Formats: sequence, structure tokens, C-alpha cells
Amino acid sequence: MLRPFSSNLERFDYWLNQFKYLRAFGKIACTAGEFNKEAEKLTLLTDDQKKELVNNKLLPLVKKEGEELRDVHFYLISSITTWGGLGNVANWQQHIIPFQIHSHADQIKQYTADTAWIKDLYSADLKELSRIIVPQPQHIIETGKDYTVRAIFFNMIPDDPRIYWRPIGSGKYESSGLKKLSQTYWEATIPSEKITDDFEYYIQGDKNGDFIFPVTAPEINQAVVLLRNN
Repeated sequence: MLRPFSSNLERFDYWLNQFKYLRAFGKIACTAGEFNKEAEKLTLLTDDQKKELVNNKLLPLVKKEGEELRDVHFYLISSITTWGGLGNVANWQQHIIPFQIHSHADQIKQYTADTAWIKDLYSADLKELSRIIVPQPQHIIETGKDYTVRAIFFNMIPDDPRIYWRPIGSGKYESSGLKKLSQTYWEATIPSEKITDDFEYYIQGDKNGDFIFPVTAPEINQAVVLLRNN
């Protein structure tokens, strides 16, 4: 495992995927704009001309949107590290896709008898992308409080997921299993009685260590400072 250099690679991949996401966003915006420009012609055409425009221009553009939309999701989900990033995914799925992208397919349904392609047009299947996402974990905790962190296992089935912790810099790791909240959403808790000083931890999603947070663990772990009351 390339743990010592993993943090550098992770930062590089984050920015690379962010730039690729923005490029994919730009592409689908251009395709959507081209569709809207061509669709404006429908009101001026005869029925036969409308069918010709749909089959030769609009239908290929809608299918192109579907391909570009998949790239948008791939690069966006590849770079998520915050709740805001997850909110961006929700914005695509709840607003942009239904109201802007799906509407294009709806516009041309009435002009073509071939609608079988629509159900597979905007596939959410990203089988080649699997990762553990721990959005914005807490770095400071008050004395007497449990430490709770939540993890999302995207496109993977966790195999005995566990959190490992110890005082910063030394000592034997303690561990506990994660609690399943939903199919992909899990929660780890370190009880307050186990927290007597600043500590470090990591989360392992499978026994092989292929899915781990942070990527530098166990050499470099996530650190938490205990805020004392006195």
C-alpha cells in the first residue's frame, strides 16, 4: 500500500476530478443549449419536417446529454469530500435532471415512435466507481461527549467495517464496529469514557484495507483534539 504518498495523490485526484467535472458540466450545458436552439424551430415546421428534425437533430442531442450526464456524475462523486458536495449531487438529481434534462426527452416523445431508449438514457450506474466518503469529520470534541462520525460506502458492500482509535502518536488501537443506518450510510461512535486525551482514528470498510479513511491510515490518521473544560 502506498500510504506515505497517498495524501498527495488524493489531493491531486480531487482537483483533477473537480476540473473534469467542470469540463463535463460545460459540455452538457453546450449540448442543452444546442438542443433548445434546434427545438425552437419545431413551431415553424410541418409535421413531416418536425419528425425529420427530431430524428436527425434532437434525438442525437438528447442521447449525447445522457452520455455527458454520466461523466458529470462520475467526476463529481469521485471528488466529494463535504456535505456541500453531496448537496450538489442532490441538486443535479432533484432539480437539473428532472426539470432541464428530462424535459428535452419529453419534448420529442410526441414526434417519434421509438421511445425504448428513454428508460436507459440517464443511467445512474457507475459500477467502476467505488469509494468511502467521510464528509467533514469533526476535529474538536468537548470532554464528556461521544465522538460520532458518519461514512458513506458508495457502490460497495462493507465487510465488517470498523473504526480504530488510540491516543495520538502511540498506544494500542481500540476498535468497534460501525452501525448501519441505511444501505450505504454507516455511523461510527467512540464512547466518551474512552476519550481521555487527544486521539487519532481511521475507518476501514473492508478486511483487506482497500477502502480506508483517511487514505494515509494507519501511518497518518485523522486527529481529534479534546477540548478540556478547565
